[in-house]
Amino acid sequence: MSFVARTASAGTLLEVVAILVILGILALSGTPFVHQTAVLAYVERDALVSRLLYARGQGMVRGGGVCLTVQRENGRFVQRLTHEASLASTAATVASVLAYPGEAAPYVMPENMSVLTDMESLCFDALGRLCPKHALRLEAAGETVLCSDATSHPPGTVTRLVLVADDTKQEVRIVTETGFIQ
Repeated sequence: MSFVARTASAGTLLEVVAILVILGILALSGTPFVHQTAVLAYVERDALVSRLLYARGQGMVRGGGVCLTVQRENGRFVQRLTHEASLASTAATVASVLAYPGEAAPYVMPENMSVLTDMESLCFDALGRLCPKHALRLEAAGETVLCSDATSHPPGTVTRLVLVADDTKQEVRIVTETGFIQ
């Protein structure tokens, strides 16, 4: 009878566990650490985009004049949605507060968030275009609110809103002539 010598080709369980631990440490050191403020800024950017899309849609449905206002109150930024509704009997304009679906009050942003923009009120006309509140004009028929031609921007003009949370920035861009939100 002949005996064949066997060589151990597989490692022990302890060696396998050691290799898995080393690979785990290498994987963790290779992934960037995500700060909570970076995630918060991204979430707030998405919330702002959602409100802008809602304001644009409501502006087109309601005949124009829907504005999203971002103001600083008591050290925090507050977002309010209003409708600059036209009265058919007069050329006057009256502001009524719109409720964003699921919210009873204006949205208050977290304490460490700030918003940088050149327009305090972002208003959308009946065609979905973006313009400042002072540029909204009632059409002759008295049914629709449009941006005045005096404030028309050159093609491709982009309005930027920058959300800042500590050291993290997130940007929202709106193409002024079309109201397209990115």
